[in-house]
Amino acid sequence: MVCTGFAGRVGQLLLTSFYRYADMSMIAPFEYVSLILTIIIGLLIFADAPTPTMIVGVLIIVASAIAVILREHYLGLDQIKARQAATP
Repeated sequence: MVCTGFAGRVGQLLLTSFYRYADMSMIAPFEYVSLILTIIIGLLIFADAPTPTMIVGVLIIVASAIAVILREHYLGLDQIKARQAATP
């Protein structure tokens, strides 16, 4: 359990430091992969089958994250076009 706690702490520190150097839209997918890995680890190690409610919740979370990422991407493109149009 100590090794698991240590590995989790190191992972969290690395993820936090990544926020300094990259856009949120680049990092967000890595956080949502943890949902999928948690379900897989729970199934393989603890024989804990995911419930339909759990699957629906994960799908909602991942779909909303994808929607936000796409929205931010499109807004970013609009801002770039507006800047290019404003500069002579």
